[in-house]
Amino acid sequence: NLHTALGSGAVDYIRKPIDKIELLARVKSMLEISESKKIIKERLEEIESKNKFITALIESVPHPFVYYNLDGVMTGCNSRFEKVIGISSTEIVGENSSNTHMRHDSQLKCGLKDLSYECKLFSRDFVFSKSVFCTKEGKPEGIMCVLTDISELKEAHNQILETKKRELGSSALRLIQICEYNNNLISDITKIKEF
Repeated sequence: NLHTALGSGAVDYIRKPIDKIELLARVKSMLEISESKKIIKERLEEIESKNKFITALIESVPHPFVYYNLDGVMTGCNSRFEKVIGISSTEIVGENSSNTHMRHDSQLKCGLKDLSYECKLFSRDFVFSKSVFCTKEGKPEGIMCVLTDISELKEAHNQILETKKRELGSSALRLIQICEYNNNLISDITKIKEF
């Protein structure tokens, strides 16, 4: 019977004797379903292709990269980020970022589009460069963050400062010696003039 056939998923079931109107309606319906499935399959392939491109793009970023929603829940990262923190993305996704970063992120939520700040992470110095990404309607949806390791740069800067301090100290000592020598010389000249 029709009820049993349709209930078990037989959408192409046709009763006999064949009714021309019912047959045309069922054929039209099957063609529409077939076209819809084709369109859905094409869209799915487009989405998969775009996802592969986005994944490749994220992996091509030469620095650690992470992105998360406005609540601070991490939604993805690249392999460089995994390497820095020593945890795989499967363990990161769904976790909250730290309160330190959430404080900074609140500035982004209040209208700023970009933000950079220095922060230590696992005894290394990083610059966190963040940007908000938005929906088509312009509503903030999440935050992207690129980490730039500046540890070696800061170390080199500190070494230069220390060298300059030593040079300055050495120059000051030489200047003091020259002043003392000059004072002695003036004293000797004054004695000679008095003699």
